[in-house]
Amino acid sequence: MTKLIHNLKLPAELNRLTDPDLRLGRIGHMIPLHNGDLMVTYPGQDGNRLHSLRDGGKGLKALRHTPGLGRIWPADGRAIIGSAGGTLWRIGPTGRKRRLLDLPTGVVDLDVGLDTGGLIVVALVNRDDTSDVDAPILHPSVEKTVHLCQFDAQNGWMDLAEVPARCTGLSMSRDGRRVAWAEYLNSVPEEASRGEFRGYDAQDQALRHLTNGAGQIGNVILAPTGEGVIYEANHSLSKPITTHTDLWWLPWHGDRRKLTGGGRCIWGFGWLDAQRIWVNFVEGVNLKTEILHLGGKSTSLRRAASSEVVRLRSGDLSYETESASKYPFLVAGKKSIRIKNAKRFDDLRVRSMKWNSTDGTRIEGVLYEKTRTPRDAPLLVSAHGGPAGTVHALRSASARYLPILQAGYRVLNPAFRGSKGFGDQFLQANIGSQGEGDLEDILTGVDHCKRMGVAAGDRVGIFGGSYGGYMTLRALAVTDRFQAGVALFGFVSNRWMTLETGDFTYENEYIAPLAWPVTKRATRADVFPHIADIRAPLLLLHGDKDPICSLSQSTITYRALEDLGRTVGMVVYPGEGHGFAKKKNQRDSSRQLLAWFLKHLPP
Repeated sequence: MTKLIHNLKLPAELNRLTDPDLRLGRIGHMIPLHNGDLMVTYPGQDGNRLHSLRDGGKGLKALRHTPGLGRIWPADGRAIIGSAGGTLWRIGPTGRKRRLLDLPTGVVDLDVGLDTGGLIVVALVNRDDTSDVDAPILHPSVEKTVHLCQFDAQNGWMDLAEVPARCTGLSMSRDGRRVAWAEYLNSVPEEASRGEFRGYDAQDQALRHLTNGAGQIGNVILAPTGEGVIYEANHSLSKPITTHTDLWWLPWHGDRRKLTGGGRCIWGFGWLDAQRIWVNFVEGVNLKTEILHLGGKSTSLRRAASSEVVRLRSGDLSYETESASKYPFLVAGKKSIRIKNAKRFDDLRVRSMKWNSTDGTRIEGVLYEKTRTPRDAPLLVSAHGGPAGTVHALRSASARYLPILQAGYRVLNPAFRGSKGFGDQFLQANIGSQGEGDLEDILTGVDHCKRMGVAAGDRVGIFGGSYGGYMTLRALAVTDRFQAGVALFGFVSNRWMTLETGDFTYENEYIAPLAWPVTKRATRADVFPHIADIRAPLLLLHGDKDPICSLSQSTITYRALEDLGRTVGMVVYPGEGHGFAKKKNQRDSSRQLLAWFLKHLPP
């Protein structure tokens, strides 16, 4: 990591608040037991932490810890199965565990079940043991494959098929007879996430092509009985990025049927029982949960879920929920169960906002602040990624900005045109005009904050990652409205990014179909021609292994501004991709961002 030019000393309290483990308590997964108990996981510092809600109990009880606990699955109704340290464990209602199976080396994905015949596991296993870092890199590259394998108590491990390494998201029927998964079309990450759904039927001992032309895809989940799958896709080949996905029901032998009505942002889904499905949506800046019946009926939950939804032995539903004013808490039937959270989040506030952009387009956004923040506090705009991203008016969303808010800033998170959750027309509204209409949405949002008395004068900064990094760079380059900015893994040249990463879907859909010679239309949204116009202090943060917005995008920006004598800094995190996965880098990037604004736009 390169060292930055300014001093990183922060007040002790703010330095402590940049710890990535200081976050709201959230529910990971829930599994109901036959005795009425509910097993619950919370993400922790060392894997998931198991808790139990006893039948008739009033609170969650922490269970014996299993270090490194990852995913969990239902077992026989009296326990659960958990994965930790390359081993599958049977974990009882007290947290006591018993070893079930050591997984083979190279498992990249798996699904687990416990049938009457014993343990069943399906896994994708990578047996490529080549580790020669000096080996030549070939283009076009050779297709890499992994092995689809299955374990059962009677036969042990068996190879079922060899499939492309682009496969992921295994889902298995309860008896292990059928398996489904997603297969992406490109070996490099695509903005469009194009793919198809595949399956394997043990009875036929054959692979199945479940879809053809699925467009952008999400998850696929087999019905417990194996009679069909529900999957998320938009089946759009012309606009896969900017068309909202739908849920589909596909019988194993039959035609698909759409379960949702289009133009909605799906945030999660799963089976509730043999005939019902729960679906979480983002609608505007809020959440909504519906229960869909395969027969066509649908109902809405009174409180929207912010987690999966499970059915208890009593028939009641259990799920996590939250709002702008309330911490996440667990609903179990008619009971509300508190999830313990630190008091450091108590003074954070969330406010939904609406305003008209320059062309009259109605825009929504969320303002995050702490209580008693002075009216003249600096305003920081947080530009989301995507641009097909979402904005949430939720307590947990404000917690992400904890050190910034506690330092005395307000944060505006605008759902500019191109955001999800407002219909397909709004999602497609920045095609051919990136960095123009969406930037106007941000600028008019800042003006609205000034009219509302929550932003004063020109004391405004901007930051964001990915497309939010681009928006930061674009805003600093073509306007003089911001006094400082921090661009995390952003980009300045679309064509350059297209050719360096190998993802053609972004430019083809948002800018124009790739053509030569390069036209003005292809470079209209670029920041590169305007780099010299960036005069406000700018910090760039990037991972050196980013496969989506390559490091070179930040490097050339830094070199150009350094040569011009501008105030600019850059931090490069070794081994990091698109975003920062290592906790030490998460903390350092948070500290660097906060220190930059404290220096150049102090409260």
